[in-house]
Amino acid sequence: MKRHQQGIATLLITAILLSITLVITLGSYKNLFYQIKRAQNEVSARQSYWLAEGGVECLYAYIAQDPTRITGLLKQVSGEANNCKQQLQLDELQLIPLENGVYRIHARQGYAQVNKQIYSYTTGTGAIQTNANLRLVGSFEIQPEAVGEADNDGFYDCIAVRYKYQVEFHPSSGSGLQTQDADAGTKPCKPNSKTSIAGSREGEFSTKDSPEFKTDFVQDKYIKPFESYFGLAYTPANYQKIKSEHYLIELNAEKSINCSHVIQQAFKSHKKVWLQGDCFINAGFSAPNGRSLVVENGLFATNGASVYGGAFFHTINPSIHRFSDPTQLALAWQKAPFYEVIKDLLTSNTVYVDRGAFRPDGGIVFDADGAEIVIGGAFALHYRSSNNPYERLEILSLQQGSWNGY
Repeated sequence: MKRHQQGIATLLITAILLSITLVITLGSYKNLFYQIKRAQNEVSARQSYWLAEGGVECLYAYIAQDPTRITGLLKQVSGEANNCKQQLQLDELQLIPLENGVYRIHARQGYAQVNKQIYSYTTGTGAIQTNANLRLVGSFEIQPEAVGEADNDGFYDCIAVRYKYQVEFHPSSGSGLQTQDADAGTKPCKPNSKTSIAGSREGEFSTKDSPEFKTDFVQDKYIKPFESYFGLAYTPANYQKIKSEHYLIELNAEKSINCSHVIQQAFKSHKKVWLQGDCFINAGFSAPNGRSLVVENGLFATNGASVYGGAFFHTINPSIHRFSDPTQLALAWQKAPFYEVIKDLLTSNTVYVDRGAFRPDGGIVFDADGAEIVIGGAFALHYRSSNNPYERLEILSLQQGSWNGY
């Protein structure tokens, strides 16, 4: 009997131990299953995040290829963002405008969301742009270029002149130097973007040390005139490409002193004209809007009012002897038919003189590094970007620290 009881006890203890072992084992499996499920969920979540991240990168690359696509995306034009969204099977992919050219790319897949902020900007803004020294003598009214979006009060940042070295202003009777509102007053400039120097003021004013110049006069030590005007980075190949798009005229002595007639005749049948050599305009001329006039390696001077509804680009290679040698430069200027009228404005490195209110409303760009540009008289520039047949180069960049994903 005693042995029988011991056997039952042993079986009971064994059964209990087996039950405990089974419970522990089942608990371990349950925890294992939980860990497996959790890992699967984490992988799924990461996959959703990677898809959303890929959507952001895809749309960013799509816009970077052509920043003008931003307009279509904001208007939700059919098909603009569909390629990226459909290929990655995303729940959401959109471009959201913020302010002043800043945008957010938003992507969502399941519970995973990724955001990236980007901004676009146009290179080379300004009604007048120059890497030469600019001297203004007389009375000036400039309608500048409005940049970016208006602030909450409807005012814009405006740029009248973008320069590399300095701008000097020598006032005379008249309105002095006044920056007006942009686009015929339809885009009001911020007060700190409107320079105003009265014509009654005495002395000289320089961007180097005169607080009268406001933020509409922008120093840009890295200014790229070719890129600003033509919307292409400068390379020898791009230079020749652009030149080939223009009607080329080589100016001899006779054509130089009759340059206004040469230009007017050329614009009757050509939208883009490229002059090589000196150009002296002693009579006004007119031309339709949206024209491009380029003067390459030649002096340029005017003595007649010309309302030219296009854009003007003046390029000089300062290393050429006739420009680098003050004596040779002075002799070249004496060939101008109105030399006596402009001689008091000339210095040892002047390559451009406007004495007759030459007014290219599509903008003026000077590529004459280190030389001097002189604009004198009564000058009124009403800048319109639409009057330049070339589109500005638009750059897209990632806003640092803007990654946001969860």
